[in-house]
Amino acid sequence: MYDRKLSVPEVQHRIENYDLPYRETLRLGSGWNVDGHSMTSHGSAMSVEDGAARPDVVSGDRRGNTADAAHTACAAEWSRTRGCSWQVNDPDQGGDLVRSWGALAEQRQSIELEFNLALCMKELAFEREARLGEMCALCGDFFGASAAEASGAGR
Repeated sequence: MYDRKLSVPEVQHRIENYDLPYRETLRLGSGWNVDGHSMTSHGSAMSVEDGAARPDVVSGDRRGNTADAAHTACAAEWSRTRGCSWQVNDPDQGGDLVRSWGALAEQRQSIELEFNLALCMKELAFEREARLGEMCALCGDFFGASAAEASGAGR
């Protein structure tokens, strides 16, 4: 991701000036958080699905603890109508940000979306695929669908 290894002071600066203030801002009210990531197209020896092909998209809502069923269903429907394979909470349930921010009782919903790298790059060569622009447009479309669902217009 970077052209060189970051120094410890650089990492500390980024955590103190970007990550911690971001997390504190998230705690200030209600809303939806979508934590986006990419995943390799196949599980590794360090994962529960060693060597198995992964779906196009995995959403994690910590087994329903960080997003209500309608939010997760919106994400799944969005994916399916665009021809993407989809799984929920398998192999990933959502990471630290989803766990620490999602709080249904406080009206804070959070899901993690893991996109299969094969959708937008040649993994072994670490080169972008022509579909990268298409995937970026799909992500923008998803945020529009999520906003409509959050405002009640998607129902």
